[in-house]
Amino acid sequence: GYDRVDTVSASPDSGEGVGVFSVDGGRFEIWTQALDGPGFSVPRGRSAIRIEEGVVVSTSDPTGVLLRPTVLATIGDLEGRRSEVDLPSLSQWVEPALLSMEDTRFREHSGVDPIGIARALGSNLIRGRKMQGGSTLTQQLAKNLFLSPDRTLRRKVREAFFAAALEHELSKDELLELYLGEVYLGQMGGLPLYGVEQGSRAWFGVSASRLTLDQAAVLVGVISAPNAYSPVRHPEKSTEQRNKVLDRMVKTGAIDAERGSLEKERPLALAGIEPSRVRRAPYAVDVAVDQAEEALGQGALASGGYQVYTHIQPLLQRDAEMAVADGMLELDTEYPKAAGAQVALVAVRVRDGAVVAMVGGRSYAKSPFNRATSAWRQAGSTVKPLTMLAAFDDGSLSPSSRIKDEPISRKIDGKIWTPRNYDGTFKGRVTVREAIESSRNIPAILMAEEVGASRLQRFYRDAGLSRATNLPSAALGSFVSSPIELAGAYTAFPGAGTGHVPQTVAAITSADGVEILRFDPKPFDVAHQQAAAQATSVLQGVINAGTGARAAQYGVVQPAGGKTGTTDDYRDAWFVGFTPELAVAVWVGRDQGTLGLAGSRGALPTWSRFVAGAGKPRGGFATAAGLVTAKVCAVSGMPARDVCEETYEESFVKGTVPKERCDVHGAPDVQVGRVFGGLFRRRSKEAE
Repeated sequence: GYDRVDTVSASPDSGEGVGVFSVDGGRFEIWTQALDGPGFSVPRGRSAIRIEEGVVVSTSDPTGVLLRPTVLATIGDLEGRRSEVDLPSLSQWVEPALLSMEDTRFREHSGVDPIGIARALGSNLIRGRKMQGGSTLTQQLAKNLFLSPDRTLRRKVREAFFAAALEHELSKDELLELYLGEVYLGQMGGLPLYGVEQGSRAWFGVSASRLTLDQAAVLVGVISAPNAYSPVRHPEKSTEQRNKVLDRMVKTGAIDAERGSLEKERPLALAGIEPSRVRRAPYAVDVAVDQAEEALGQGALASGGYQVYTHIQPLLQRDAEMAVADGMLELDTEYPKAAGAQVALVAVRVRDGAVVAMVGGRSYAKSPFNRATSAWRQAGSTVKPLTMLAAFDDGSLSPSSRIKDEPISRKIDGKIWTPRNYDGTFKGRVTVREAIESSRNIPAILMAEEVGASRLQRFYRDAGLSRATNLPSAALGSFVSSPIELAGAYTAFPGAGTGHVPQTVAAITSADGVEILRFDPKPFDVAHQQAAAQATSVLQGVINAGTGARAAQYGVVQPAGGKTGTTDDYRDAWFVGFTPELAVAVWVGRDQGTLGLAGSRGALPTWSRFVAGAGKPRGGFATAAGLVTAKVCAVSGMPARDVCEETYEESFVKGTVPKERCDVHGAPDVQVGRVFGGLFRRRSKEAE
């Protein structure tokens, strides 16, 4: 938004703009217009930034330079385009679908339908809900043309008068044509869709005159909640709504039951074109619009008069888009069988849950479906760290606790479940740290059993994984989650046991800057600080020496932690991790079918590129009072002896450091005890 000039004068006149800047080598001179926004204030005046090799090395103010917000998108019908509708040339299915769903008595009433109102009132009273429904198409048209979306009695009364006036001036066909040309169908990429012609071309790539029955039902089904039922962004919900329209058409006699059943079997097939020009952070814009319109009312943003402030950071967003592009290029080149796979990346600020970057696919223009928020896939091994955190929080385990890694079987609903490790081998006994670093399945299941299925399900859900189950296989991530949920859950590790629900929108103001809504952080407490610090240390080990070790090849440096995730048959690849400032989730897979790669190969490269590009975090992970460190043997996981060759520092809750020392290296008394201990114990009993 800043204008580039040759030289920034002492007191530049930038009018109503954002500001101006000049570039001399690596030095940026900037002059910024003042702006007071929700929760921030940008001062008017000069500043400077010096950049070397793409890195900010100094700023004129040692504390940093605050710039004006970047405009991601302009929502609204700026070009004022509407496509006129000619009823006779429209597809034969649009009118019966519309009237069956929205106003079955349209041809009989005079703008307001007492029978429809009575029916809606009775239904609402029976269901115990507040008054809704009952509006005729003419009333909806009156609201769209003349009134605000406010849900007030005064507006409903005015709506009825306007509807009566429209019925007096226009024929039923003219009212239908006007309605079908004006109806709001949601938005794509920051621009709204109005009317059946725009919707038809955007979603199906055809004129509204060529809509098939199932396509017409999709379009009509969207009307009641345009963004929630968008066939592009929420295909499953859109299909359910389409089927409701078809059922209504059967009930009203517009089609027979056999035809309705046939159409409901058809898959949702989209073949439209992106109707808007490219936007910054388009996937995040869609999420922001959904959230804002949920608060303000459907179509509110399209009418203008609002400013929506998001948490998106333009530089991190650009970093995310570059990481995705480069990561997918590497995937296509190195693994041809996985070429063309889809991807999602979401980055959440640890301290408050702000979504600072979001990419929902390879190309918004080709597929606006947001996989960062709406792709529900099995979480795989990304849930193992949460199981570990719960066990640490209960005090039942520590990072050096040893767990069996051997064959097990469990009986579930009368069937025998025999899980195995990904490599088909068993190590006998391993420490919790080793189990997580090398992603062993059997120890993860035993950790979950230590916590308890019901407690663990509550723990997962408290951390934001809304669809977690209490099945034994939940310990291996057999339930579904989304990238944004997992990123939010992982904020609890660097957040010292307190995580934050991810949020895209910061605030909504009026056009003149008056704050209307503010979306405050939503923290959740899941574990004590000591448990979170121990778990964070283990997850740092995943990147240092475990399944995430390849991150260093892409420039990731400590402090950072994370976990790979690979689902059954290598269907999905995950990497979810964090720095002291950000929690980042990356998913790579196919919308339909199997990827064929593990998380370390499919998702880690993209995650690593983003984290490395975001810059080295300031500071380290939070420490926790009540923890002490002890040198332990890397082989046994027990406090080390002088002869233990490989050791490392492990953290323990004060008072829980094991008194026994390593039983593997240089312990003659222990070795003798192993051979003769039983005999000595028997003789002792006989002597007694």
